[in-house]
Amino acid sequence: MDVEKYKKVFDTHNGIIKLVEFTEAGFHNTILYSLMDEGYVNKIKTGYYEWLYDTPVAEAIIISKLFP
Repeated sequence: MDVEKYKKVFDTHNGIIKLVEFTEAGFHNTILYSLMDEGYVNKIKTGYYEWLYDTPVAEAIIISKLFP
């Protein structure tokens, strides 16, 4: 699996992405679930996912994404 192309989608959304944004980027939701199984992605809440960078995504970014 080419993880970098999926990481780029997360990068454009500051590391936090909605499921709909991921699918609009042309990827199937099963890929997102595979990324979670492999430890690249964490589910924040229903429909919201975070890329697990070496440095965690700032809480302010997470909050602004969850509560726009």
